[in-house]
Amino acid sequence: MSARETQTLNAHIAILVLSSWGCIQFATGSSITAPTFDEYVERFGKVYDGSDYSDRKDLYEKRLAEIRDHNAQENRTWNASVTSRTDAKPIVSKPRVRRHADGDLVSDMSYDAERSLPWSVDWRTRQPPVLTELFDQNPCGDCWAIHSVKALESHLAIATGDLLKLSSQQAADCSSHGNSRHDCNYGGYPEDVFTHAAKHGIPLRQDYPRLGHGASCNLHVKPAAGARGSVKPQSNNAHALMSAVAHHGPVSVGVDSSKWDNYAGGIFDGSRKDTSSLDHEVLLVGYGEEAGRKYWAVQNSWGANWGERGFIRLRRYDSEPCAKDTYDRQYKNCGESGILADTTYPKGVFRRHDRRLTADDSPPIEASGVHKARGCASLITFLGFVLVSNSHWSA
Repeated sequence: MSARETQTLNAHIAILVLSSWGCIQFATGSSITAPTFDEYVERFGKVYDGSDYSDRKDLYEKRLAEIRDHNAQENRTWNASVTSRTDAKPIVSKPRVRRHADGDLVSDMSYDAERSLPWSVDWRTRQPPVLTELFDQNPCGDCWAIHSVKALESHLAIATGDLLKLSSQQAADCSSHGNSRHDCNYGGYPEDVFTHAAKHGIPLRQDYPRLGHGASCNLHVKPAAGARGSVKPQSNNAHALMSAVAHHGPVSVGVDSSKWDNYAGGIFDGSRKDTSSLDHEVLLVGYGEEAGRKYWAVQNSWGANWGERGFIRLRRYDSEPCAKDTYDRQYKNCGESGILADTTYPKGVFRRHDRRLTADDSPPIEASGVHKARGCASLITFLGFVLVSNSHWSA
């Protein structure tokens, strides 16, 4: 790198300081430089040998340049930073199969297109609270279970006033059909979690704690809550999704997270618009508008030090972009990061003491055929470096 390039790079660098409240502050200075790859590897305790070290270093330096170039854009709506995934190789996600409703347990929602919608919705501000704390899913790719259970927790809190912490571990252990090896990165579907909740209920997290790995399904733990099934708002319809989150509560949504690794705040609009693959599940908690820019508010499971205290805002368009599904070109994934394509929330939620369950003592029957479920992208932590233009910080 030339002296002039180094000077230009340094002029666009800032260091993030993560306070005890998770707030992001920054300081700038021309003498501050980005971490070298060796410093980055040491910071995250990574170990690479031979060609893998060279490949990762090349990726890291390439993405540093991408971060610098992005943050130098004067009209950008979001900022990028160095994270633990800055040197990560592209995720190869599992193909996702579109499925039909499972009897009475999954139903489509017929929404009223004429029904008025509030200007903005944010379930994070609801009192008493209806969202449980976010956490880091690492080392498992069980986002589909985590955010389905979080949707169930929220809907139960809205309905009853009781905010319970339910077991995503049991949801993953018992709803990932065909996963005979109990691989916590196998993947699954939200509707299967809600079907499990309808048949067997879900226990408290403290009674069936998170392990950080997959395990055999255990239905001998007393359930604390359940549902009567799930609802899937009309696919690729922004009004239907707005209606669902506004009038019913948080919604579990599939997204293409392949461009999220270096997100550091703002309204994200950096997903691919030609093709996409829904590789991650998150929780939609509202929508709004800031400085004339509309957005969806989303809770992630990559820890509180990622993004905006663990959340990301995705751009909401007047005319939503649609990308062809990578694995099945007959389908489209519309909205930023494909947020409109595959959405689900529970129906008929109840406390365990409100209705007697008819759970048996055997695991759910495995689905026939090949079950190709949505996997998850995971992120370990967030590094305290970010490249930003001095005058355009918006977090």
